[in-house]
Amino acid sequence: MPIIAIDFDGIIVRDEFPNIGKPYPGAIEAINELYNSGYCIIINSCRAREHEREMIHWLERNDVLFSHCNENCRILIRRYSTDCRKISADIYIDDKSLFAPNMENPNQWDIIKNMIMLKYGTNHERMCGEI
Repeated sequence: MPIIAIDFDGIIVRDEFPNIGKPYPGAIEAINELYNSGYCIIINSCRAREHEREMIHWLERNDVLFSHCNENCRILIRRYSTDCRKISADIYIDDKSLFAPNMENPNQWDIIKNMIMLKYGTNHERMCGEI
């Protein structure tokens, strides 16, 4: 079961911190398609306390499917008998990475989703202990 850590500000929505910007075209649909294909989706953000709660409420109101937020997959915590501070994932999608995606491209989320599915396939059995 592949694990994908997805940054919130600058990847799912435009970065307007502390406010929540508008979602990038195709973001919600692509994330939900990956989730429905069995990927463990971790929303990974520097938002904390009330800003993290606002983000989670936004994700829920906008029907974004995810397994965890700012925490590791429970199957990994059990496997290694610890929960490290760094989010453990097979794929990291973050606007701060060296190879950050160009979110201004209206097709970027389709490109991301297709690259992931090409590499890792579809129809996984998600066993990450959803919240």
